Amino acid sequence: SGNLAALDSFWLRITEEGTPLIESIPNDDHHALVTFLWRAEVAVDHVVFYSELLRGMWWNNWADALLNRLLQTNLFYRTYRVRTDLRFVYWLSPNHPLIHPKEVKDWDEYMAHCQVDPFNPNKFIQDRSFVEMPAAAPQLWHTLNPDIPHGQVEHSTWHSELLNNDRQIWVYTPHDYSTEDGSYPLLLLFDGDVFTSDVHAPTIFDNLIAAGHIPPMLVVMLNSPNRQRELYCHEPFAEFIANEIIPWVRQKYQVSTSPAQNTVRSEEHTSE
Repeated sequence: SGNLAALDSFWLRITEEGTPLIESIPNDDHHALVTFLWRAEVAVDHVVFYSELLRGMWWNNWADALLNRLLQTNLFYRTYRVRTDLRFVYWLSPNHPLIHPKEVKDWDEYMAHCQVDPFNPNKFIQDRSFVEMPAAAPQLWHTLNPDIPHGQVEHSTWHSELLNNDRQIWVYTPHDYSTEDGSYPLLLLFDGDVFTSDVHAPTIFDNLIAAGHIPPMLVVMLNSPNRQRELYCHEPFAEFIANEIIPWVRQKYQVSTSPAQNTVRSEEHTSE
């Protein structure tokens, strides 16, 4: 109604209580309304909610990710209907260029628009804001358990002749790994620097193996010098995996050659 003092009072409350705003939906215990906010301190034309929560829609239809502006105020907002058992990360991106990541030529410039939510105290890997919905199940597997056996992680540097670049490689072997007793399933993870630091994947493997949820397995974790090229269906990278990494792993470690026992997984699609 033109009462700017009310807007100032609102921002003061948001500063004290934090974001996003989570509101229950009558007669729906499985979803909640989640509202994201952006306070524009400088000239802003638009703000994008940049999150895996909208995967599959927002790169093709940016309207689903654009925050609404309250009249001519500095308040941008957007409310989504979200499952109450989710965890997810997000950025808020003022004046986002609105192009698909595959079309980006300068990734650093592109990502410079993406910022953490200044009113959300919860941060996750790669400086992303983090939301844990009220009914999200407890995360038990990433907690170090001193009472179970622990595997080993071997770190090395790899030079690729095919790609003519260097990368870091971490290899997890389970407790009591043996080069003589059969063969182990193989899991190949990209973003190995994330899986060995922020996500603590070796601890997760230790816990899952000890609980009997997965068999003892060998895990190879790779980082990518040029992630945006390599992990977007880059044919030379596929050749590098098939003709350099896999033969090396099979020569050095006791791993299964069965396709059913070999898995490739990227951090890009593992948000909960």
